[in-house]
Amino acid sequence: MATITGYHAHVYYDPAQKADAQRLCETLRDHFGIPMGRMHDAAVGPHPRGSCQ
Repeated sequence: MATITGYHAHVYYDPAQKADAQRLCETLRDHFGIPMGRMHDAAVGPHPRGSCQ
């Protein structure tokens, strides 16, 4: 079995949920020491709504 060496995830949110989504992403960043990408307030590429990577 191969060793996982990287991954990424997206948190999707609606405009009314932005503050909650940002708090969640910042908490995950701080707790796990992972980078947090930009908050995108609208669909970008294949992502159907606002998201944070």
